Amino acid sequence: MEKQLFAGQNPVVITDNLEGIVDRIEKKVYVERLSDDELSSVKDEYIQCVMQIDRAMEELEGLKAEYNERLKPIREEASELMEQLRLGVRKVEGNVYTIFNHDKGIAGEYSPSGKLIKTRPMLPTERQTTIKLKAVNNG
Repeated sequence: MEKQLFAGQNPVVITDNLEGIVDRIEKKVYVERLSDDELSSVKDEYIQCVMQIDRAMEELEGLKAEYNERLKPIREEASELMEQLRLGVRKVEGNVYTIFNHDKGIAGEYSPSGKLIKTRPMLPTERQTTIKLKAVNNG
């Protein structure tokens, strides 16, 4: 088989001649060697494509960071709510009133509503070494 049929002919003439001598014509995908100019052109297109991808990826990273910042407080709230559901309690910040029972050596911590939050052993610094009197005015 010859490497090039009808060399130097007009493309229309080449097609007419091929159609006159072939046994079959079918659509197929095939490869064709690129010239040096075509290779250079494809290289330039490739570089442009890669640069567009890089810019898009940088933009995507910026958007991801922005969305993660927007999601952070929502995720924290969801985590706190899940903990409340799991444990059946919630964290409250406020005054805690501690009452010492020196006879038993324990301390009771109470919420502002008067509910016992917890009891614990008294710390050594909380133990009374001398009698302290406190006047209560009921009046």
